[in-house]
Amino acid sequence: MFENANLNSINQTLEGLNIDEYNFLKENVGYISTYNASNYSAEDVLWSNDTEVMFNIMNTILKFRNVRLRFNSMHYRNVTSNRERLEDEIENTASNITNILYFPSGIVRAISYLKDEEKLISDENRLKNIELTLTEDGKHIVKIYKYNEKTLIFTNNYSWNFLRKIISLIPIFNNIEFEEEEVKDIFKYYGALDYENWIASINKWYAKHNFRKEYVTKNLKKLFEAQVNRKKENITNSIENKKSRISEYEDLLAKLYKEVNELKNTIRLMALMPDYSEIVNSNIDYLINNKVLRVLHVYPNDSKLLIQVNAPAKYYDIKYLEKYFDKGTVISYDNVKRLLKEIYIDNLYELIFATKFVVNIEDCRVNATDQDNRNLGGFPHPHIMRYNCWGDNKTYIHKALAEQDTIGALEQCIAACYNLNFSDVTVVETMSYNLNSKYRNIKCIKDKEGNLFTPSEIYRKYIEEEKEQENNEVYNSTES
Repeated sequence: MFENANLNSINQTLEGLNIDEYNFLKENVGYISTYNASNYSAEDVLWSNDTEVMFNIMNTILKFRNVRLRFNSMHYRNVTSNRERLEDEIENTASNITNILYFPSGIVRAISYLKDEEKLISDENRLKNIELTLTEDGKHIVKIYKYNEKTLIFTNNYSWNFLRKIISLIPIFNNIEFEEEEVKDIFKYYGALDYENWIASINKWYAKHNFRKEYVTKNLKKLFEAQVNRKKENITNSIENKKSRISEYEDLLAKLYKEVNELKNTIRLMALMPDYSEIVNSNIDYLINNKVLRVLHVYPNDSKLLIQVNAPAKYYDIKYLEKYFDKGTVISYDNVKRLLKEIYIDNLYELIFATKFVVNIEDCRVNATDQDNRNLGGFPHPHIMRYNCWGDNKTYIHKALAEQDTIGALEQCIAACYNLNFSDVTVVETMSYNLNSKYRNIKCIKDKEGNLFTPSEIYRKYIEEEKEQENNEVYNSTES
């Protein structure tokens, strides 16, 4: 029997129960919170450990079946101080809820106010027979009313036995006909204080269900339904907005009606949209097999791709670079001048640029990211990575994204990565400075055989060559 059960015996008896599933239900569906009963006498203390466990199990079962039990303690001493709160409890509480309104004092005045002044409750919707079942003694007042599919229970006292009876009667309050025999037995044995059969019925019910799957399935369906409904609502709102403009601006009638019809057609065509797997298949070979471009991350919820391109510049104008060699102000370092000459004029090396950027598919935008990262496997592109400058390619990138041509947009991104504008003095100055300082120890210089070097390693090679040349000159002068 329940009164002989304690928390330890409950835990031992529940060994056969799937505790993980119960905890999952409790965490994801929620259960009634406990209250401090220290102000009540010993016989009125409600929340002992064992009764709390059993109460919460029953309340969790109810909530998983979309039935709610709500408990409110209201010290109703005068109409004015609690009027708004009391009316809100009656009118705004959701349907399918059994609401227990506890009044340590003032219960008669509260009921009179709601019934005679506000007309929110009436004796026609009063459940008198059930009141007798719940009343525990001559001092105990219990009044039960139905209001808009809600059950309102007014009481001036409560106990564990009182709330146990309420839970066992909730199927009657809410006109619930449980289809599963196990659930019917759970409420039957709970009301009859038959602890062993109550536990056995819960075990049978748990054994029939995969609650995690039911919960996830139900809420995933709601998620996708809500997503579609939001899209439809947005389009519908747009249609209504344009219809109102039609009535205000007669000179725009033809144009606005055309736009409305186009939006309506969009709704019809949504059902004919191709499977997204076709779009994925058309892009996957390009994204995976591209030797220049690498997909670092896909953000499905944000409609973004994180891309990196490591490649040398292919498009540049040598005449500007040659002018800088004659001027000491733009490229101040001799070792950098020699390196740039061997890269772009003598073609002895390639300078590998690293460009990391985010492509926003939905907003049709592209932006550089992670600009200060020194672990990109190349020299940060001097235009894109520092200034987010994509040149003339930016317009074509945005246009391709707007037309859902992802491959075309990425090709334009790669083309921008191939560009190096030597006519921009600021860019060249910063680039030459970084080659001699901030990024001098990054492997970004490739020779004809495919070997990678840091700028520092090339500079050391220059020094060694100069020393060797000096030694040869000394040796030659000695010989002569």
